[in-house]
Amino acid sequence: MTVREFVAADLPGVRACFIELQNVERALDSRIPDGASIADAYLEGLRHRCGLYAGRLFVAEEEGRLIGFVSVLGACIPDSPDDGSTPFAYVDDLVVVEAYRGRGVGQALLRRAEAHATACGRSFLRLRVKGGNQPARDFYARAGFTEYEVELEKRLHD
Repeated sequence: MTVREFVAADLPGVRACFIELQNVERALDSRIPDGASIADAYLEGLRHRCGLYAGRLFVAEEEGRLIGFVSVLGACIPDSPDDGSTPFAYVDDLVVVEAYRGRGVGQALLRRAEAHATACGRSFLRLRVKGGNQPARDFYARAGFTEYEVELEKRLHD
């Protein structure tokens, strides 16, 4: 397995990975749109965010097949005065194709994201994960992530 920087020819594989990730999250919350319906717009927005915030996209491949990717923004700053002013890096997405999970692919992608964050001079790396996505929460906890802020939601009407 190899982890390397994204090239344009990787776009179809990244798109497929994004759709898989989106649909896993959709299974947790039906309000989330189907991956295929938003993939192109989402990836365009990701490209834009990477340009604004020193972002990079890294892919994992095995035997010529793209099996996962991570996007990391290297130059984020808090957007509210009550958060302080310490810049941080942010993992926008990390996904591994289901058939390759549990083989160290996610760990390798996360190490590459951490290396980019460090190269950008950041001491902190943040990310968000859906509350109901326990496998992802466990993965990030094993990688040393702790809760920074917890966002809660309450349904008001059926």
